Amino acid sequence: MYEKDPEAARKPVLMNCTTALHIAVKLGYVDMVETLLECNPDLRAKDSEGKTPTQLAEAGPIKDLLLNAVDRENSKLSVALGDVQKLLENNPQLMEAFIEAKAQQAMGKSSPGAGNALNQVCSSQQP
Repeated sequence: MYEKDPEAARKPVLMNCTTALHIAVKLGYVDMVETLLECNPDLRAKDSEGKTPTQLAEAGPIKDLLLNAVDRENSKLSVALGDVQKLLENNPQLMEAFIEAKAQQAMGKSSPGAGNALNQVCSSQQP
């Protein structure tokens, strides 16, 4: 890594990097970015300037790799949210408990009772 630029570890630009992915992106190491993406990193992690690795990447292969990884992550989240939505739609008790828990949370009254109601409904649904 330091063969190209032995001073890379001491450059101020690295001081703002919070993850190995940020560093690999900032240094332009495509192979390292590919390897890190195989480890399912948090693509939403921000550096001290509030930037994600995708926001740091310049146009080119690294940016393409990161955008594809973000798309895959978003697809997985969409499927998971769809599954949750179906579960709630098919179970009025669970939907009611969920809405109550979210209402309590929104009012800053996140009480153990709301979570307990949700847990009770969930545990009663298990075979």
